[in-house]
Amino acid sequence: MKITVFALFILLTLSAFSFASYATTGQVHNVATSEEFAEALLTAENGDTIRLVADITHSDFMVLDTGLIIDINGHTLNIFTNIENRAAVAARSYGELIFTGDGELNITSENGIGLSAATNGKITIGGKNSNLTTTITGERGLTALSHASITLNGNIISTDGGPAMNVQNHAQVTVYGNVSGWGIVVQALTAATVHIHGSVSGNEYQPYHTIVMARDEDTFITVGGNVYGGRGVHARYGAEIVVHGDIITNTGNAVRASDASRVTVYGRLDSHITAIVADGNSIVYAYGSVRARIAGRAIEARGQETFVTLRDHAPGGVLAVYGATIVVYGNVSASTNAVSIRDSGQVYIGGNVIGNILVNGGYGNIVVNGNVSGNVRAEHFLSVTYKPIYVTLSANIIHGDIRARNATITVYANVSNTNWGSVRATHGATVKIIGDILATNHLYVNSWIIVASYENSNITIIGNVYGIIENTVRTEHGATVTIYGNMTGRTSGEGITVQPNLQLPTTVHLYLYSYYILNSVNNSILQTMDVLPILQNYRTLVPARFISYVFGAEVGWCPYSYKVTLTLGGHSLAFAIGEILPGMDVPAQLIGGRTFVPLRFISEFFGAEVDWCPDEERIEISVPYM
Repeated sequence: MKITVFALFILLTLSAFSFASYATTGQVHNVATSEEFAEALLTAENGDTIRLVADITHSDFMVLDTGLIIDINGHTLNIFTNIENRAAVAARSYGELIFTGDGELNITSENGIGLSAATNGKITIGGKNSNLTTTITGERGLTALSHASITLNGNIISTDGGPAMNVQNHAQVTVYGNVSGWGIVVQALTAATVHIHGSVSGNEYQPYHTIVMARDEDTFITVGGNVYGGRGVHARYGAEIVVHGDIITNTGNAVRASDASRVTVYGRLDSHITAIVADGNSIVYAYGSVRARIAGRAIEARGQETFVTLRDHAPGGVLAVYGATIVVYGNVSASTNAVSIRDSGQVYIGGNVIGNILVNGGYGNIVVNGNVSGNVRAEHFLSVTYKPIYVTLSANIIHGDIRARNATITVYANVSNTNWGSVRATHGATVKIIGDILATNHLYVNSWIIVASYENSNITIIGNVYGIIENTVRTEHGATVTIYGNMTGRTSGEGITVQPNLQLPTTVHLYLYSYYILNSVNNSILQTMDVLPILQNYRTLVPARFISYVFGAEVGWCPYSYKVTLTLGGHSLAFAIGEILPGMDVPAQLIGGRTFVPLRFISEFFGAEVDWCPDEERIEISVPYM
């Protein structure tokens, strides 16, 4: 009996520190007036329940550092304070407050914070499927600090310039409702977590405040609904934001990501100016349509390892600067420059480009799976600091002119519908076109299809050149032009070489970060892989089926011996997973249930040549017998 009593004493002592143990065993205080409610707040012990039996208005603030349940019980509870900088309801120092039951709860702080939790404090109001209607109103609607936790089934309203939600220092807040305010509406800092299942709205004419802002590593915000206001969302210093609805802004950007942050938006972006701005190694994924209504581009990306993917169209154009990468699954269009690259950048477009392509400074790598309806220019002028310009452009057909000034352009596409000086290289420029040129426009009497001028300028065409005008090729001041194909019309100048009917080996190329296997001549898609190539120990591994795509080889697989067999004509190559044959640097491997094989070793075994372009991270494979 002594052991039983002692065990009970220990149990009750430990339970004093556990609010959960009092949730069903604490005293119930039934209150019908505001006086009774205020008295119950003073006398209730840890784990007690205050149950309303009538509608009550409590004109004072509540600060709790113990556990308490308030059962609205189908009635209305109004909690109001006008004391400056005071929270209407607060839980601190491991205190826990639960509002439950059906009914209506209104918490208002006229000159301070509506709801506050700090230092491991916890507040729960209703739940995901609760019938408790809740509204939190204050100059600042909600604050959670220092590992605090708030779960709210209701709406939050900020009546002044302070944040409607301010969550910091590992605090967590979940809101099953909408949030609105005038300044920064939702702010999360220092490893805080915020989940909003409704929409977030701010002052649509406020140009200086971001509606949703996340800052610092391990800080995370999700918004289940839409975001409206002057500016959209901004993730900084390693934070992440996910928006499942639309982002609509009236004065600023829809999305900003900076300093190694990440933003994902599943809805559409409707922005006053440039819709997406990313810099400093940040990543943005946008799955809906994009529109910049007044000015600016669809996308601007700056900085090495900055990456933006848009799974729709990009009206307004894109800009990649300082090594950034932009991927657009749809079309890119603009009234002037649809694609711009400054000081290096990479752009991949799944649809068409309607507008010009301009590169000035550094490396520019552009892949267009559709057509280009506009001019292509790579220009360096003496008035700016010298930086070499190297441009690689792949497309089906380019309807426009190609001009290089003190730059290098390589084009894998046919060129048609061109104007005066359709392909032009000046001031030491180099232009290489793998494709045919068809000049269909005749705007000037003395126009030429191909023009190279000034010493060290050269143009190489691997394809045929046709035009409706007689003037085809002209060189000036020591420039050169070489055509590997047929040509009509006349030439003017020295340094012109034409080699008709030249047969070149067929080549394909792929990029380390692309699913497409492309024909290097016209950039058509030969095949689409379902997994990306893998770089391991400076060697590229590709799916075994890639070999059958490119070479037409038969691929065999023995599940018992884990052996791969590749057969082409009279040549056969067999090896097991993990086996290194003479000449291999890395073995074949099973990765994610797929068989990956070393690309260079197998390509050279079947007689192909493999070239690696490190600046573009591109692999080119010459297959003479394709």
